[in-house]
Amino acid sequence: MPTAEYMRAYRKRPGVRERELRNKREYDAFHQAENRARWQRRNRKRKAAKAEWYQHSAKRIAKDRKTKRNYVAKFGPVPKRYIITVADMAKALRTGRDPFADLRAAWKAGAATRRRLRKEAGDASFTAKDEVDYTQMIKDRKLFEGACDLRWPEYFEFRQANKCARLTANDLRCAGQYTSCAVLKR
Repeated sequence: MPTAEYMRAYRKRPGVRERELRNKREYDAFHQAENRARWQRRNRKRKAAKAEWYQHSAKRIAKDRKTKRNYVAKFGPVPKRYIITVADMAKALRTGRDPFADLRAAWKAGAATRRRLRKEAGDASFTAKDEVDYTQMIKDRKLFEGACDLRWPEYFEFRQANKCARLTANDLRCAGQYTSCAVLKR
């Protein structure tokens, strides 16, 4: 009786390998109807299982959709780049505490700062507080569309005239995207 090692070497011979592949093709062609029937049975089973899962889960899916809808109605949409499970949404609805409350408060405070800066854009004097606010917006990457209308020339003049917090090259690159004037290199 030949060993497994001998059979592996034997099958590697060119004529033997071709003959085995030819036999396999012939077998597959001869049994094509059987193979097709086997795959069709398999696909019918999978389709039936999927339909059963949807019927079984329909109530849970409807309940989850209702929970999401109620969460958005009560607290607002989930912030981008944050993930929250349906269980966490249900818990927030039960307790009445939004898990993103601190984040939403920070956004509102930032919006108030931006509104104040826009309102003050008409003032003639640029103060150190304005410089700190602008610098913080740059460092926190809180610049927004329409920020080019702010007083960037006065900001950079103030920075040159006074000693201010240092901006990195990335900070200056970010500021260059939103400013209406040329950003000075370090």
